[in-house]
Amino acid sequence: MPDAARPDPPAGALEDAVAALEEATASLRGAGARTAADERERYLRRLEERGALADVDESTDLSALPPGVTHVRHPDGHVERLGYS
Repeated sequence: MPDAARPDPPAGALEDAVAALEEATASLRGAGARTAADERERYLRRLEERGALADVDESTDLSALPPGVTHVRHPDGHVERLGYS
């Protein structure tokens, strides 16, 4: 259809569409950050519940940890999977 034959969009339609896209984009950015943090917390909580996460310090002998421990949390909060350092 030629451009001349197309009706003009309703007044404000473009501005409304742009505002809706900007709002959706901002919402997704915020949700993505929260979701990643929430997933990390949930993952660590599951490890703790299973006994697979142990708190360690620099004097901890990692080889003395129970066999079910797969991850360690250092004093600075850094979590490390054993055998993958």
